[in-house]
Formats: sequence, C-alpha cells, structure tokens
Amino acid sequence: MPNAVRAFTASPFVEYETMAIDPPAENLSCGGDFADPGLDDEMRRFLWRDVVPPVLYVVCAVNPLIHIVMAFTGIDSSPLTGAGLLRSAATIPCLIALVGDVVSRCRKDGAPRLRMVMSAVFSTAWIWYCGTTPLLRSTICGSALTVPNGNGTAPNHERLDAAAVADRQQYCIDVVDGWPMASAFVMLVVVRTFPQQAIPLVVLGTAAYAAGYALRPAPTDTNPYDVNSAAIATDLVIQACVCATMVVFSVRWHAAERARFLATARAERARRLAAAEMTAVDALLRRALPFSVLQRVV
Repeated sequence: MPNAVRAFTASPFVEYETMAIDPPAENLSCGGDFADPGLDDEMRRFLWRDVVPPVLYVVCAVNPLIHIVMAFTGIDSSPLTGAGLLRSAATIPCLIALVGDVVSRCRKDGAPRLRMVMSAVFSTAWIWYCGTTPLLRSTICGSALTVPNGNGTAPNHERLDAAAVADRQQYCIDVVDGWPMASAFVMLVVVRTFPQQAIPLVVLGTAAYAAGYALRPAPTDTNPYDVNSAAIATDLVIQACVCATMVVFSVRWHAAERARFLATARAERARRLAAAEMTAVDALLRRALPFSVLQRVV
C-alpha cells in the first residue's frame, strides 16, 4: 500500500533555517508543545500522515449503526432499544471525527490542527463507552435469560433460564473488564491523541466507568444478578492502576514521537543550510570564473 503512509515533506513556508531546534522553545498547551506555532503545525503534519486513524473512525462509526439497523429490522434479537441503543450514541463523535478528517485531507495544507482536534473528538467516545459498560454488562450481556414455559398459553409463558443467569453472573456481572485498557491504548497509539487531551480523557473515562456501577439498574425478577462488592472494588482498583499506567504511557509515547519529529526537523534544517551554502558557493564561482572555465568544471 504505497499511499497508506505519506512521506513527510517539510513545508516550504516554515523557516527551519532560523528555528531554535536544539533545544526548541517549549510551550505546552492544548495546541501543541512548542512556542513556535510553525513547529507545532509541522509536528502535527508529521504525526497524522497515514490512513489508519480514518479507517478506525469509519469502523467505530459504522459498527454501532449496523447493530441499530439489525435490531430494528429484526435480524438481531438483542434488545438494543435500551442500554445498547444508549451505548451506540458514541457513534456521533466518531462520525464527527470522520467528517473532519475527510475535510482536512481535501485541503492543500492538510489542516494539521483540524486533525488534532478530530483525534480528541473521537477519543471522547471512549468516555461514553466506559460509562455505559457496567450498564451494558448488567442488562444485555450474554444470552437471553428467558425461555418458553410449556405450551406458552399461560399468562407467564416464559421462565428464567438458570444456566443463562449463571453464565451472565460469571462472565458479565462485576468482572474485570479489559476493554477500557485496550481502547485507551488505541486512543494513544493509533489515534495519537496529545497528552494534553489524552490524560484528562483517560481520567474522565475511568471516573465514568466507576460511575457506571452506581448508575446501572438494580436487580429485578426478570433480570436477576448478585452484587459482589469485593469484585467491584477489585475491578476499580485495577482500572485505577490502568489509568495511572496510561497516563505515564501517554507522556512517554508522545515524548518518543516528539523526539522522532525533532530528529527529522534537524535533518531538514541541515539539508536546507547545506543547500543554501551550495547555492552561495555556486554563485561565487559564477562571479569569479569565466564562463569557459565553468563549462570545463561542469
């Protein structure tokens, strides 16, 4: 796939020759790391030059829509009119990020700032997913809990399936969920959200996950489950450790990407300075030597 990753081409409008890159002046903000706005734009162009983020935007935007269509057309019997439909609302920031990325790719300058904003918009879906995960696990996770009862003519023609209830309790209720960690890793590595945006999002997502336990519906006769406080506490401690790990990982990963960009920027500056020197030497030779001598030199 020759066009999957674009080669980084430095902007001719950015004056690398006069930039202070060793070391660069820092100014951490929501928009970047450097005091020089041109260097910030170049780093954003350096980070977002492959097709992986837009492909991820498409998958995350289309997948919930497919589940919604399947539920309302009867293809899928899962009750998406409740918790699942609420969870599928996360497709909205994914669609916004996809549209923004397409717009940025249609512009000549690549709109690097817009791509950075869209990565943060896409990552807000992670907070929504985290907050609805305990709700989803306590409602529609696993198989259907009811089965037909006898000939189905009685008022209560369905009964609870003890095996399905036990499976949900074992595999869905109050279990340690690895999905937040996996999705946070994707947010940092694939979408490359800046730490300035990623760290608050990771913290808010973990807090939303913890709040999801308080907001999930209580057990009922038709949806019974046992609340295990020790298991919930274990899950939240693990999620807090994951949150702290992702915060550190975000800083370290971004520092590695930043170092790669600065190495590229230094090489570009050296190339431009060498080209300028060669141009100056060529002009000097043209002034100092007659044309016949220059022809023999060439």
